[in-house]
Amino acid sequence: MAVEYKGQCITLKAAADLSTSQFCIVKVDSSGEAALAVLVTDKPIGILQNNPVSGSEAEVMIGGVSKIKSSVALAKDVEVTADASGRGTTLTVAAGGTVYNYLVGRCLEASTAANGIAAVGIYPFGQRTLV
Repeated sequence: MAVEYKGQCITLKAAADLSTSQFCIVKVDSSGEAALAVLVTDKPIGILQNNPVSGSEAEVMIGGVSKIKSSVALAKDVEVTADASGRGTTLTVAAGGTVYNYLVGRCLEASTAANGIAAVGIYPFGQRTLV
């Protein structure tokens, strides 16, 4: 069965040139604009659906199922967080963790390599987890 990509989107102003960041993880910056989530401690709002330049409209899926650009091969059913480029990566949980990291969703359809495309069920407005 193929994954159907659809969900709820919002529009925010792009904080920077995101023209090469379609299907990457974004957050809302301190100015209320869409910016790449580049740390596991960034609070993701969703996944970018278009390729806006700075100051134009960024369409962000905040709930549903979206394509996501992966930084590594993503296996089905793993939880996904942002890497340093806003691409999806697997969250590594250490025993006895004391820091909250944030997830954008769960992988529904795997990607087989870095810079591949996977399908992710989005956790609306992200989900934090103790690592």
